[in-house]
Amino acid sequence: MPSVPVLPASPSLGRAVRRRREALGLSRAGLAVRLGWSPGTRCGWSPRTLVRLECGERGLAHHGEVVVLARALGVDEGRLAAEAEAAPTSAPDTSAPEAPPDADVGAAALARLVEQLVARQAEQTALLRTLVDAVVRNGSLGGRGEGNPASQ
Repeated sequence: MPSVPVLPASPSLGRAVRRRREALGLSRAGLAVRLGWSPGTRCGWSPRTLVRLECGERGLAHHGEVVVLARALGVDEGRLAAEAEAAPTSAPDTSAPEAPPDADVGAAALARLVEQLVARQAEQTALLRTLVDAVVRNGSLGGRGEGNPASQ
């Protein structure tokens, strides 16, 4: 079996992985799914791990990682290593990471919660106004009767 290189963290490795992923038409989440990840689990490589890899913050420290990533990208290990070494040294990748696949669901849920809170605030404001009007009309919270010092 040929020797599988270990690939340290570098911008060139990140660019090579990103180029391969984009050539396949995959998002980071899509590649993460190919690597065994699913939302809500700790299995496989998360989209965040791929962000770190593509930004040059994370390398492939074990031969198994090189093999698994290369296969998910549709190349052999040697080709991935060669592309990582040959990647041009342009400006570092400063693009924003892609949102996780469930971000749209999270944003929608957050919007619903905000709408509910605003509606509740409106209800509470209306109730408070009614209470204040009642106090102004009656002169106290307790009205005339037991427990009201003004009535004694």
